[in-house]
Amino acid sequence: MSSPDHPCPGHRDPHAFMFMNPRVRDGVVVHGRRSVLKTSLAGLGGLTLPALMKLKAEGKVTKGNKAVILLWMTGGPSQIDTWDPKPDRPREIRGPFKTIPTKLPGTHICEYLPKQAAM
Repeated sequence: MSSPDHPCPGHRDPHAFMFMNPRVRDGVVVHGRRSVLKTSLAGLGGLTLPALMKLKAEGKVTKGNKAVILLWMTGGPSQIDTWDPKPDRPREIRGPFKTIPTKLPGTHICEYLPKQAAM
């Protein structure tokens, strides 16, 4: 059966569990880089929480913006067709639409975004 020093107690074959889950090596769960980064950044963010709570309690937190514009464009047009049209590039690279100037001098966006151009 299994021995106390066996990597997967309760399993007869030490490699049976490894084939089911490639992230397990010798009985140890191996996390990917993204998982490690997420966990590390969450920990670092948690370290700042006491200082932020103290500032809030002392009334030193300044009120910032109360709104944000989030453009969640799953399956939407690409940046070349909207905000980065590259009108001076060859036909194969640039977007298919014309550009219009924005309120910011020297910046152009797609002709189908006139309200954003006015901002």
